Amino acid sequence: MEKDFSLVIPTLYGTELEKTIIQIHQGTCIPSEIIIVIPSEFQKNIDELKNYSNIIIFGVDFRGQVRQRIFGFKHASNDIVIQLDDDIFVDRNCFENLIETIQNSGEQIAVAPLFKFNDSKKSCYIKDSKLFLLHRIIHGKNFLKSGKITASGLNMGIFHNEENNRLFESDWVPGGCLAHKKCNLILENYYPFNGKAYFEDVYHSVLLRNKSVKLFVDNKAICLIEPYEKINFKSNLEEFLYFKKYRKYLIRLLNGNFFHLNLEWSLYIILYVKNLFFPKNLS
Repeated sequence: MEKDFSLVIPTLYGTELEKTIIQIHQGTCIPSEIIIVIPSEFQKNIDELKNYSNIIIFGVDFRGQVRQRIFGFKHASNDIVIQLDDDIFVDRNCFENLIETIQNSGEQIAVAPLFKFNDSKKSCYIKDSKLFLLHRIIHGKNFLKSGKITASGLNMGIFHNEENNRLFESDWVPGGCLAHKKCNLILENYYPFNGKAYFEDVYHSVLLRNKSVKLFVDNKAICLIEPYEKINFKSNLEEFLYFKKYRKYLIRLLNGNFFHLNLEWSLYIILYVKNLFFPKNLS
């Protein structure tokens, strides 16, 4: 089996990058080239990585995870290209299994690993079924269906695990680690917002599927991540408003309508008014 592949890592400060690189070189399948794309102003932070013979560093005059990743894609020389975030630890067999899955498939596919938390080694997706029927009405029939995207613009967790069949086809896959055939790469900037790239992996997934690329999760490939840093919203309404524009854009990509999103908005307003006039903690 041909195992040469390109690894593309966009980064900013590179604070976790060296640990990630060390783990990569302890694996059973080491990239023939690791393309690191970093804004020039931060390039000095990773100068020591030049000691690795397979690392190529590009300093660029822009920042943005999607743009940096695409820049790296354009400079990849191998037929298989894997994208990786700079703070993800890969199991030693991860890349080998992803490549095996792509090469054994007769279809156009992109393949992601299972994602687990580094501390607990448990899946990073939690299946919370509280008020299930209400959420099913608000978000539509895909609510809590593994790997689906709801009519309200929410991507459901991927509840695949090692006890299932090896491959699971999903509507979306996380962008933290994803293996592609070079011919299927999207090389235009598809992310319309500035700042942190919320939902970019879901947008990317939709665009790949629009190119007839099937998305799979391989349960023999494992990546470990640190627990998410959550934004401290004052209320569910504040959280809804914060992410509303990202979800609206996703619904447009899917050629959907805003009925379910507007329904959710209406219910949040009702609850907000109710709590305003009838607060729970009356003295």
